[in-house]
Amino acid sequence: MVIVDWPEEFDRWLTNTEQAGGRLAEVAVALLQALTDLPGKPIEESATFKRVRQARRHELWRVAHPYDPDVAVRLICWFPDQDSVVVTLVGFDKKTIGDVFYASAATRGEALVDAWLRQKGRPVMTEDVKFIRGNDRIKALARRADLAEGVARTRAEMADADRAHAMGLAALRQAAELTQNELARKLGVTQAAVSRMEQPHDMLLSTLNTYLQAIGGHARMIVQFDGGHEVELDLERLR
Repeated sequence: MVIVDWPEEFDRWLTNTEQAGGRLAEVAVALLQALTDLPGKPIEESATFKRVRQARRHELWRVAHPYDPDVAVRLICWFPDQDSVVVTLVGFDKKTIGDVFYASAATRGEALVDAWLRQKGRPVMTEDVKFIRGNDRIKALARRADLAEGVARTRAEMADADRAHAMGLAALRQAAELTQNELARKLGVTQAAVSRMEQPHDMLLSTLNTYLQAIGGHARMIVQFDGGHEVELDLERLR
């Protein structure tokens, strides 16, 4: 089991969340449980675990759940070594979490990493922050009668999202019974270019639309705003 440490400010956030109960508590516990279930530091990104791009001095990861119209929780964490020790740095529960949050979370997260290093006796000049071991608490919360069902449901949704993330464009191409060379001819590019497109990275929506059209697919993008208002984007115009 991965060892999870977190700072006092996160502990206070979790205590308030625990006392409030409900969906927020279920999601928070599911994310923490996902950390304890890791065999070690993530090797590659998934829907659940992604690197925080704004991090500079330390490699930070964020742990997230699939979209929920009622709650959004992100945990920012750091894996200090290969001995499967995890430090959870930030908890957040606003419905809208954007780039500004990630930039500020990365800055605060890196400061907390330095504080953890100082507590472990490593020579880092930073503020004094007390860290708390969280494994027993996570286990108890996951078993709490009013949370257990919701935690299990959220973990199942996270697993589904990870499977969809792993499927990727290559699997879609294979489902269309096309090789990379065949698709390259349809797109008018090289096989190497198709291979690069199928690697997990940020992609322009126009590129994604062209790829899907070439395999005989069609994408619809629905943007849902707070309050339930939805807008459909026409990817055909993204050229």
